[in-house]
Amino acid sequence: MDIVVILHNPKFPGNVGAVARSMKNFGFHSLRITGDMEVDEEAHRRAKNAQDVLNGLEGFSTLDEAVKDLDLLVGTSGITNIRENRWKRNPVTPAELKEKIKNFEGCLGLLFGPEDTGLQDPDLVGCDFLVSIPANPHYPVLNLSHAVTVILYELFDLELEGPEVRKATPNDREILYSHMERFLELTDYPDHKRENTMVCFRRLMGRAAPSKWEFYTMMGVFARARRLAEGGDPDEVDLEKGAGQK
Repeated sequence: MDIVVILHNPKFPGNVGAVARSMKNFGFHSLRITGDMEVDEEAHRRAKNAQDVLNGLEGFSTLDEAVKDLDLLVGTSGITNIRENRWKRNPVTPAELKEKIKNFEGCLGLLFGPEDTGLQDPDLVGCDFLVSIPANPHYPVLNLSHAVTVILYELFDLELEGPEVRKATPNDREILYSHMERFLELTDYPDHKRENTMVCFRRLMGRAAPSKWEFYTMMGVFARARRLAEGGDPDEVDLEKGAGQK
């Protein structure tokens, strides 16, 4: 497993340096930022002996560019909502995150928002699930570098030796999502509910981290349902999209 820390539009170079130091403390090295913030002397001063992490930092203009090669994206937030119908901010704890990803294979991104606002709903839509650090409910928002430290500490001794299982790729999941969207259209699912339903489905698939076998099984179900709804032959094999494989 590869873990990448992504700082989305950070405001203060010093915090970026402190994040690099925390990453070095726990053996993580891949750091990305979005936006136009420049790494300055303060960032290097606060990075201490993690200059290699800071010097290897990758900058991106947009969040989409920064996360497009990841297999799983985990958003972070100090502001949560545990109501079932407000799932965009229904989080897991760092300990629960560790349990969920212990057998994951691929590249995982930990996404942190700006110091002043944190991640906003449009940023969270693309996340596979959300993690939040339990804290004083009257003052739950941690400093950026402190939040990174807590989560990386939790993941530091993660047992990464899992079964050799081929995981569905990001492209596989996008194909699955397109079939789900088509299924909603064919079943006249209410337009005003489709966006939330699709984000919910993405979160479900993200938490599950499906294998290739599970991906093809789900594809077979959706492809068959789609063909039935379109009045076609349900046993037709859709080779172009990988559906119907047996």
